[in-house]
Amino acid sequence: MKRIAIVFLLLAMLFTLSACCVKHDYLPATCTEPEICSKCGEVKGEALGHTEEIDAAVEPTCTEEGLTEGKHCSVCGEVLVAQEAVPTLGHKEVVDAAVEPTCTEEGLTEGKHCEVCGEVLVAQEAVPALGHKIAVDAKVAPTCTETGLTAGAHCETCGKVLTEQFELAALGHKIAVDAKVAPTCTETGLTAGAHCETCGKVLTEQFELSALGHKEAVDKEVRPTALKTGLTEGSHCEVCGEVLVAQEVVPTLLSK
Repeated sequence: MKRIAIVFLLLAMLFTLSACCVKHDYLPATCTEPEICSKCGEVKGEALGHTEEIDAAVEPTCTEEGLTEGKHCSVCGEVLVAQEAVPTLGHKEVVDAAVEPTCTEEGLTEGKHCEVCGEVLVAQEAVPALGHKIAVDAKVAPTCTETGLTAGAHCETCGKVLTEQFELAALGHKIAVDAKVAPTCTETGLTAGAHCETCGKVLTEQFELSALGHKEAVDKEVRPTALKTGLTEGSHCEVCGEVLVAQEVVPTLLSK
C-alpha cells in the first residue's frame, strides 16, 4: 500500500508539472524581484531595478531646518539616499538706527531686524514730535531813513518762521526850519537852514555870515564957553550905537 501511495503522489506531481509547463502565471517583475510564476515559482528575467529620482536639497532658513539632497525610487517609493536635517541658520541681526524727532516730525527708537529674512526682532517705536520752541522777533521801529519791521516769531530749534515780520516804511524827516541869524556889527550871523526834528540830521546847512563891522559916525567937538563945559570929538556906530571914541568933558573957560 505504501508503494501504491508513493506512485500516486509521483503521478500527481508529474501532472501538475506538466500542466504548469503548459501555461505559467508570472507575477510582474518589481524593482527588486524578477517575474515569478505564481504556480510553480519559476523565475523569469531579472528585477527591474530602481528608477532613481533626486529629492532636492532644502536650504535652511533663519527659523526652519533644511534638508540635504536625497534619492528615492519613483516607482516603488523606496528611499535610496535619506535626506538629513540641516540646522536653522538663526537670524543675522542688524541695528535699525534711532531717528531723532524734529519740531514737526515723529522720531523712532532704535530697533533691530534680520538682514536675511527681514523679520523684525526689536520693533522701533514712535517718538513724539518736539513741537516748535517759539522765539519772539522784536519789532524794529522805522527811522526817518530806515525801514522797520513788525513783531514776529520763529522756532529757536529749526528756524521756521512762525509769524512773519512785515516791513514798515521809513518815516521820512520832520523838517524844522533853522531861522536866519542876521550878523551884527561885531557878531557873525547864519544863513537860513533846516534839520530833522526827529533825528536831528541837518537837511540844509547854515553858513556863517561875516560880522558887518561898525558904521562910524563922528560926534563933533563942542567948544567950552565961560559958563558951559565942552566935549572933545568922539565917534559911535550909527547902526548899533556903540561908542567907538568916547567924548571927554572940556572944562569951562572960567575954570581954567
